[in-house]
Amino acid sequence: MFGYTIEECLNTMSFSKFVYPDDLPIVEEHILRRLSGEANSVRYTFRGIKKTGEIIHVEIFGSSILFNGKPASTATLLDITERRRMENEIRELSLRDHLTDLYNRRGFISLAEQQIKMAQRAEKKMQLTFIDVDGLKLINDNLGHKEGDKALIETANILRHAFRQSDIIARVGGDEFAVLAIDTMDMNSEAFSKRFQQKIDEFNAKELRKYMISMSWGTAIFDPKSFISMDELMSSADKLMYTQKRAKQKGVL
Repeated sequence: MFGYTIEECLNTMSFSKFVYPDDLPIVEEHILRRLSGEANSVRYTFRGIKKTGEIIHVEIFGSSILFNGKPASTATLLDITERRRMENEIRELSLRDHLTDLYNRRGFISLAEQQIKMAQRAEKKMQLTFIDVDGLKLINDNLGHKEGDKALIETANILRHAFRQSDIIARVGGDEFAVLAIDTMDMNSEAFSKRFQQKIDEFNAKELRKYMISMSWGTAIFDPKSFISMDELMSSADKLMYTQKRAKQKGVL
């Protein structure tokens, strides 16, 4: 499993050589529990290191035994690297929107709530932008749902270029998107809107199509000094987005 010969294991190596350093305390703790009689059997996972340096995931089934009249432990090790990869892949798929490959609503809220906790501890502000694609129903009705899907994919690409790689970008509904900008220094909503609209205009200028990508958005600021929940933050940004959308419809913007 680890790529060593039996002779290398018996003559020159400590078991710690097989264990990823951060996981060594876990392995040592379980061995001591068995040798002390606190536990007769254990089952847990740790990261192992192969002779090549490759990191693998290992599941271990350990038992306490007597060997030559003295307490000892025996274990069966199973390489679960592929299983762990598949589990992570399935989990990632459950958090992704299949059409745009952005996070879905579940993935966005899960990651955003983690970032809120971190922002509170670090006392850093964050910016949440709630975005709606204008006129998607007209595109679907007049040009078909295939073209409507293309408009959503293009919207996702605009957001990828408009925001940083570290920001959390998601499609949270049919034509609704959300972006949580982390560690942002510029909280000026007017300057942000100007830059964002510029990115949309640049994208529209690159390709001729029967419609223009248009978005409405609202931005809310998370301030750790006056805590609000993720639901409240999204609701605030959502209301500001609809204010902008109504102003567009009335010809104000």
